[in-house]
Amino acid sequence: MTTIKSINIPNACHESWQQMTPVEQGRHCQLCCKTVTDFTSMTNNEIIGYLASANNVCGRFGEQQLTDLNHHLYAQTPPAGAWKRWVMMISLLGSTVFFKASAQTKPATVQTTGGQSESKPNHMILGKVTAPDSNRYQVINGQVTDSDNNCLPGVTLKIKGTNAGVVTGLNGKFTLYKVKPTDTIVFNFIGYESQEVRVGFSRDQIYNIVMKENRNMLAGEVIVAKKQSPIRRAWHKIKGIF
Repeated sequence: MTTIKSINIPNACHESWQQMTPVEQGRHCQLCCKTVTDFTSMTNNEIIGYLASANNVCGRFGEQQLTDLNHHLYAQTPPAGAWKRWVMMISLLGSTVFFKASAQTKPATVQTTGGQSESKPNHMILGKVTAPDSNRYQVINGQVTDSDNNCLPGVTLKIKGTNAGVVTGLNGKFTLYKVKPTDTIVFNFIGYESQEVRVGFSRDQIYNIVMKENRNMLAGEVIVAKKQSPIRRAWHKIKGIF
């Protein structure tokens, strides 16, 4: 479990990211003579792991990235007395399983002409078996790049209004199956503006998507609030008594 409680940038930097000098982990700001780490392409766990072992960090985040990151940290913090609720839930679950098992009845049996009995299922479903109409769906292919024609791996594609989607490969290419001509595909990538593309009825079309960099970024000195260890919390409580 991480020791980080929250991550914030109280004073945003207004220097232009594009005018900073590119370096290995981000860009170098001439004004404050610091390296601004680019966190926009990192996952929540990667950012937490980086900040847990670093100090005095300047960073660049996406518009909603810090909010999502702090929600992730909050979800990892068990509330007080959580272990008691877990014990109660496990006990209730065990008793529910026991009562369900004891309440189950044996399947009904019918007598055959030979004098033998055979099991008869309690529930049967009768009806017409249907299969999806393959003519309604199509497969789309394409590639995602940035404005400098660099391939973008890890871009998320989703059919709008559903959870169905894929992620672009190392070469930025993608293949998405079972797409309707009326569907809209949403392209999302941290640090870039999301795009929506209507599929249409062309089955042979190759989709070349150019992602535009999101200018609404937050950069500045990263303030990391860390949790106190149980021993330190106990010591503060003891000191408060005297």
